Amino acid sequence: MTPRSQPIGILILFVAAGLLAAGCTTPGAPPSGGIVTLSETPVQVLTGEAGAFFEEGFVTEERIIARYVPRSDEPTAYRVSYEVLTDSTTRERADDRLYENVGPENPVIILVDRRPGETVTVDAVIREPDGTVVWESRAFYGPLEIREIP
Repeated sequence: MTPRSQPIGILILFVAAGLLAAGCTTPGAPPSGGIVTLSETPVQVLTGEAGAFFEEGFVTEERIIARYVPRSDEPTAYRVSYEVLTDSTTRERADDRLYENVGPENPVIILVDRRPGETVTVDAVIREPDGTVVWESRAFYGPLEIREIP
């Protein structure tokens, strides 16, 4: 596997996992139930109820960038709790952190450093100021292993 193909493969797995976990597609996304191709790799787009946010992940050997983008164009305040785990050990945690003016142009961003080959889990919960949960997810970021199917 080339160094360039590993981050792309991880991103494709993250997108598929995010769609499975969230059960959503975004406006302008491929039709529900369709096949989308990213870097010549087909990914099944699943149908489901759209949530208040969608999640994006960008992965390199050294860093993970998790972005939580609201579907509403109206800038709003949210309270975010998250936990970053490596091998079931908490590395970083934030409880009820206030993010103001969150919108598509200013999403919630969680930056995580990682070592090559390391698997990292990011659990996130986003709440409105009154405590109503509007997004909850668990994402896994790790090395990609491609095997041929016999």
